[in-house]
Amino acid sequence: MGLAENIKVTPEKVSLLPNKPVTQATLRLLDNWIFHPGMGYGLQQSFISGKIIVAMQQEPDFRLIDKLMERFIIEPLPETFTSSDKTELLLHRLVHWITSIQRQQNTPMSYRYHLSSEEKKEGEQQFFLAIPSHIMQSSTNVTEWAITLFNNLLNRPYLDGNDLNQISGSLEHLNATLKQYRLPGQNSIYIYKAAYELDIP
Repeated sequence: MGLAENIKVTPEKVSLLPNKPVTQATLRLLDNWIFHPGMGYGLQQSFISGKIIVAMQQEPDFRLIDKLMERFIIEPLPETFTSSDKTELLLHRLVHWITSIQRQQNTPMSYRYHLSSEEKKEGEQQFFLAIPSHIMQSSTNVTEWAITLFNNLLNRPYLDGNDLNQISGSLEHLNATLKQYRLPGQNSIYIYKAAYELDIP
């Protein structure tokens, strides 16, 4: 049974955060993201890097994102996410979605990443990101999906049952495309995970 069947509901039964204000925020990747086969920025494996712009008219509201994370992401949000900058906290959540989805599909994905603020002007802030990546195409697919999801969630006052089914279906389709990048065998992913936890490159 797929994700869509597991959480299928009707609009009358589910209405997440009906009084949530609209954030009116937009995440946008700049061109020329690069895949690095070696290590850098304190990461433990190959990675992708590039710039992302966050434009918003008010502080982001994370409640919809976090509620969906509870439904679809096995790994809880790390307690180490501490920052007074709400925009940085938004990007921490984005990276958590990107890496956790791939780990759930048995793609080697370490836990460290790099985030730094580069330029800030009224209503818009530019960041540099370095995110673990086993295969460029896998990371690109998940990153584009996650940014589309976040942009939709940040600009929606609530979600109903039909919305949840659409998100579930799109995630199920994404997971199907990621299966081609997963490691073969039962033990390989655990070897990678142990190496990352022990800080072995």
